Amino acid sequence: MKLISCIMPIKKDLSYLDKSIESILNQSYKNFELIIIDNSSNKSVLKKITTYKKKDKRIKIFKKKVGNLSELLNYGVTKSKGDFVARQDSDDISHKKRFEYQINWFQKPSLKFRNKILCGTNACLIDERGKNLGKTSYVKFKHDDIKKRLFFANCFVHSSIMVNFKSLKKNFRYNKYFLYSQDYDLWTRLIQFGEVCNLNLELVKYRISKKFNKNKKFRL
Repeated sequence: MKLISCIMPIKKDLSYLDKSIESILNQSYKNFELIIIDNSSNKSVLKKITTYKKKDKRIKIFKKKVGNLSELLNYGVTKSKGDFVARQDSDDISHKKRFEYQINWFQKPSLKFRNKILCGTNACLIDERGKNLGKTSYVKFKHDDIKKRLFFANCFVHSSIMVNFKSLKKNFRYNKYFLYSQDYDLWTRLIQFGEVCNLNLELVKYRISKKFNKNKKFRL
């Protein structure tokens, strides 16, 4: 089984952390490492994630005190040992079969491309209390549709993506000068290396939270 490295940066909040971590640990696809980048000065955060690490050896904790999101993610990439790299924010929740469905897509041969590079999924938007706000409408699913859409806007849910790290190597890096939209910038570069897609399945619960100030635009 191919190894997946899932990167989860944590800033300071504990409100949704348990559900987020457990949604990864409970994946039906078991061969993964959860790389937690602790960017928090909150001792309660370190205590909680250390407790999880003692229970599950697949959790790897790295402390990085300084850095914007792009820098934290790039740091996580350098610590990744997997053939594939996945993402999840610490307030979002993955469906238990998310990794399984994404790996299955990568393992099916492409009819047009030499490599499959990037696989995202659709998402269910939820509020701070977990209430369903509806699914995303900006997500496109097929490579050609995504390529056209990327000229104008992002069409991937960042917390849903998985990339073929073995094929991309040094090409999979976020631009450290982007405080926001670093994911959008990266997708526009990665699409030149092979096939991309979004699975038409709501495999992530994506939280819209004023508390986390995600600075993201949504269309229901």
